[in-house]
Amino acid sequence: MTENEKKPSTMKNPGALLSTEQAAEYLGVSARRIFYLLEMGKLPALSVGIGYNPRGIRIPEAALKAFKKGRLSELETLRASTQEKRSE
Repeated sequence: MTENEKKPSTMKNPGALLSTEQAAEYLGVSARRIFYLLEMGKLPALSVGIGYNPRGIRIPEAALKAFKKGRLSELETLRASTQEKRSE
């Protein structure tokens, strides 16, 4: 992690978007597990940039908080809003 990047625990903005590495650190799992959760549709994500680039994936911090606390209804709402943003 570079000096310019903030650790997830220090981010105060609930709308923050985290990289897969930051999300893995936040949940205490490997980056591979984050990709698995994304592929299984367990976490919503946005793609930043043009085309598919694994480094351009961003996960809402609110989704990680909900996932960590097991609040599936909140995750469904976040997943739906993420889908809307993708289609714009």
